[in-house]
Amino acid sequence: MRVRQALSRLGAAFWTIPAVGAVLGVVFGWLAPRIDLRLGGHDGLLFGGGPDSAQAILQTVATSVLTFAGLTFSITVVALQLASSQFSPRVLGPLLRDRWTGSALATFVGTFAYCLMVLREVQSETAEREAFVPGLAVGLALVLALTAISALVGFIQHIAQSLRVVTIIDRTFRDTAAALDAWYGGDQERAGALVEGPRRMVTARRDGVLAWYDRDALVRLAAEQDLSIEVLVPAGSWVVAGRPLLMVHGRTDEDVDADAALGLGHERQVARDPAYGFRLLVDIAERALSPGVNDPTTAVQCLDRIHSLLARLAREDLAVGDTVLDGVVRLRLAVPTWEDYLGLACDEIRHWGMGYLRVHRRLETMLHDLERHVPVEREQAVREQLAALRQVRTEEVHSSWELASTHGDPAEVHELRGPQAR
Repeated sequence: MRVRQALSRLGAAFWTIPAVGAVLGVVFGWLAPRIDLRLGGHDGLLFGGGPDSAQAILQTVATSVLTFAGLTFSITVVALQLASSQFSPRVLGPLLRDRWTGSALATFVGTFAYCLMVLREVQSETAEREAFVPGLAVGLALVLALTAISALVGFIQHIAQSLRVVTIIDRTFRDTAAALDAWYGGDQERAGALVEGPRRMVTARRDGVLAWYDRDALVRLAAEQDLSIEVLVPAGSWVVAGRPLLMVHGRTDEDVDADAALGLGHERQVARDPAYGFRLLVDIAERALSPGVNDPTTAVQCLDRIHSLLARLAREDLAVGDTVLDGVVRLRLAVPTWEDYLGLACDEIRHWGMGYLRVHRRLETMLHDLERHVPVEREQAVREQLAALRQVRTEEVHSSWELASTHGDPAEVHELRGPQAR
């Protein structure tokens, strides 16, 4: 399990792909001249120049791709700053793990390393030795230079597309939808009872965000010791060292070591915590509704995706916290309810969207649609959200009327008060 976690972190690291590119550049830079030597040294088909020309070409390519790498780093840093200030600091994760950026840097760093390795093999003619120009290796350097130029152009186009607000919103939506399908899509036995017997509390050993938990590992641990394990903290919550984390049901003489199956980290992960996807969309909408940005269209775009996500959940069985084997609950997780998802999606946008008619209309449309399609037991939560929305709109109208009254504009007061004033 720990090996899998380490490999997962390694795969998500920003430097992994460029490091692989550098290693490949060194390997091929060492190998290509030796293949050239076996083929007879000078390959006029790929490169027909002498040692001085080969050295000049390799030095030029190495210098150019190193400049490309610096430019890519600069563009990436600016993109991260822009995304953090315009949308939300929490959308930086996918940008840091972006394969395009990593592949472009790998191309530049790998080409640089390749040119340095080949450059040391080029030999000018002296009294003691003959000239050696690895034509194949130099020709491949030219091919890599063209590849690096294409990678730079592709990277610039990709980063420009990635920073569009609709691209960030859509990526968050797709990640959240995939997480919901993985979390709620399977069929499993639900009816069961906890193991009877003594209960024991297991506390957290350190602080951190409960970013994920490994269901299979926890279920296997519980089944091996004939226990029921109850995770008391929902995914995405902050865990305080020394506070209750697990409740173990059943008799056991062994310590329950579930650390390897519980991922305490620095931030939440959409793939393991679908509610975090809602959180990201709400954050983007809130930033768009702030006075400094004043962009209700972006908030409406976020609500469009939130509507689709809630529609997916509308008829799903959200009681997926229990994992039952042969009638025994081996694992019980704290999972969000329909009310939790609905409140997360609506409460803050409703509050910060006060004064934006488009936002309130979109919220109302979403809630009316959900009211028609959710099961009966979930209708009350939707109606409560509709009532809260109407209350906010009423308070907004009263505030506008009072403001106009204070400034003493009779025509505006008359218009705001409506037909009842006539």
